[in-house]
Amino acid sequence: WKNRDSRQMWLQDFLPLDVENIRIMTYGYDTNLGSSSDNCAILDYKKNLVQQLENARMKAKHRPLIFVAHSLGGILVLQALIHSRYTPPQKHILGSTRTIFCFGVPHQSLRVAELEDMITDLAGVAETSRLKLLI
Repeated sequence: WKNRDSRQMWLQDFLPLDVENIRIMTYGYDTNLGSSSDNCAILDYKKNLVQQLENARMKAKHRPLIFVAHSLGGILVLQALIHSRYTPPQKHILGSTRTIFCFGVPHQSLRVAELEDMITDLAGVAETSRLKLLI
């Protein structure tokens, strides 16, 4: 995410030059998972991400969201969106999500039919233009 020499971050230092009126937020978490408590840690990260989004968006709940995620972060974002779908005060997070860019997200063991079912459950309907981007 950062250039090793200049320490510039493309999201923070270059994207605003091309996209006007953009607000960029980053979310960091411990990526050294490897114990039996990993599932609990992921659940904590998910809830924390949703809560931080809720806090940051108090006055702008309907502002569009675009997520850029790498590796486990992609799974975390999807879990956070599912969580927000079923938590009424945080439902606006899923409703405001326009795009998710995932890079290097583990998916080999996921069957496409299961993914389609998950997206259908998430949306509550099978066909929406927002969720077609995920398939």
